Amino acid sequence: LFAVILAIVKMSARGDAAAAPAVERISRRIHALVTAHDVTQGGPGGDGDEEVDIADLVDKTLAPYRSQSERCELEGGSLVVPGRHAVPLGLVLHELVTNAVKYGAWAGPDGLLTVRWSVVEDGGRCVRLVWQERAAQPLDLPEGGQPAREGFGSALIRSSERQLGGTITRRFAPEGLLVEIAFPQG
Repeated sequence: LFAVILAIVKMSARGDAAAAPAVERISRRIHALVTAHDVTQGGPGGDGDEEVDIADLVDKTLAPYRSQSERCELEGGSLVVPGRHAVPLGLVLHELVTNAVKYGAWAGPDGLLTVRWSVVEDGGRCVRLVWQERAAQPLDLPEGGQPAREGFGSALIRSSERQLGGTITRRFAPEGLLVEIAFPQG
């Protein structure tokens, strides 16, 4: 199904050079869905009870962008959550990593990306994932520290926040981005 959707998107813009950047962005987001879907297929299977290991989801989301020059620290080990969290969390992680490559910690040499996840007791068992970017050079932020405009990525993050039933907080600073994601484990 994903291959058919990708083919439709690419065929719809064939021969239209102006559409190429949009097609590329859409294709990358469809690939993020494929990654989230692939991770859910490792669970018990078939009856809607699939589970997702956050470690696997983070690793598969970062894999296409990692190399010797992109410094990354991952902390948290295996942490299993219901499969329904795979798509919204996978889309947020994809959005964050592509922005890290374009604008953040991985946009230049010597940046560092740290991703940590754990379970915390906060009136119930909650998953807490922290995405922290440290840019080698100070980021050029508009006054007030927030991006000048809110784009599709911000809307996607807000939608994913609702789907997760939790919160996603982003803090922009010259040294880098800090994102805290929290949602119920069950």
